Amino acid sequence: MLREFMEAVGESVIGALLASRDGTIIASSFPAEKNVGGLARLSALVSTMAEKLCKDLDRGSHEITVIELEDGYLLITPIGRRIVLAVSTSENPPLGLIFLEIERIKTRMKPV
Repeated sequence: MLREFMEAVGESVIGALLASRDGTIIASSFPAEKNVGGLARLSALVSTMAEKLCKDLDRGSHEITVIELEDGYLLITPIGRRIVLAVSTSENPPLGLIFLEIERIKTRMKPV
């Protein structure tokens, strides 16, 4: 599924990972030199914090966290109750396409 996502969004995505809520890596397409374990743990933490903020604000559930970086974006979104998806993009990515592909992953993983 992650491979299909990477093929659909092209070179605009540097890497993506799926992690459990405790930060354990499920799958990753990041280059080997990246600290994927740390990224998985921090992405799970960011998602958990965003969910708590949404609850405290009484504004519904956490859909996606967008962190704008100097050279791209980091997108963190829950996939169901037990999984987090983190996506790192290059500069000026096609965010609409990326969001669409994220929604496809969510739909496909809903039964899981």
